Amino acid sequence: MLLVDDHAVVRQGLRSYLESFGDIVIVGSAASGEEALRLLETCLPDVAVVVSHLPV
Repeated sequence: MLLVDDHAVVRQGLRSYLESFGDIVIVGSAASGEEALRLLETCLPDVAVVVSHLPV
């Protein structure tokens, strides 16, 4: 899973919450749309959680 949000505290909170389930693997996190696009190509996540108001 790839987490994308421009607020570090939100990314960390989501990571902690999702990893608490034990079977979810966070392969990366990004603070911008541009960074997320780069990570999508290298990390190849099955799922991406993206904040919709995030600028590219």
